[in-house]
Amino acid sequence: MEPISGKCYVQFVIKADGTTGEIQIQRGVTDCPECDRAVVQLIRKMPPWEPAKVAGKPVASYYLLLVSFEP
Repeated sequence: MEPISGKCYVQFVIKADGTTGEIQIQRGVTDCPECDRAVVQLIRKMPPWEPAKVAGKPVASYYLLLVSFEP
C-alpha cells in the first residue's frame, strides 16, 4: 500500500454552546475518501470550543481548518 499524503480543508460551525456542527469538506484529499471521512469523524469527536462572542454574548461562527496527511 502506498503512503497517503495530501491536504483536506474542512469547514464547520462552532455553535454558541461550543459544540461543532454543519461539517463540510471544502476540498478533500485526492483519491482518498477515507481520509475525508476520518476528518469528519475527528471534528465530531472534538471537545467543545470557546465560542466567538459579540457584545460579550456567545454566537455561532464558521471555522475553516486544514488537516494535512503526511507519510
